[in-house]
Amino acid sequence: MRRLPAFQQIMAASTPASARNASSPATDASASGVGTRAGYAFVTTLTQGGGLSIFAAGAIVTCVTALAMLWIGHRALKIPYGVLIGMLAGLQTQPAVLGFATEQAGSELPNIGYATVYPVAMIAKILLAQLLLTLLV
Repeated sequence: MRRLPAFQQIMAASTPASARNASSPATDASASGVGTRAGYAFVTTLTQGGGLSIFAAGAIVTCVTALAMLWIGHRALKIPYGVLIGMLAGLQTQPAVLGFATEQAGSELPNIGYATVYPVAMIAKILLAQLLLTLLV
């Protein structure tokens, strides 16, 4: 039996037995290298051709939108922070943020905010992506 490289050993140890049995060793080996090969292309794009400025602009837009939504929602609209954090998670379509917010709030208020905003945010993202493609092409 041949010895697997370290990253494949970690992948094999962390994968449930049902998933390991469903795939072949060739599939496991090719799938485990996807992220390692993508890292070089990501760093190259980030460091060359204005990638860093695009990344910074995205981070700034995300933070400004989040802070503006929280400030306006709490100060002007008097919405409780629990609901606002759920709305922010829905606006960004991030279920991980919702899970963290629900855990921190200790209540179900973030779920209410998420449920009110998420459907509209998903539809808006799809429509805006199509609009951008139409305008840029």
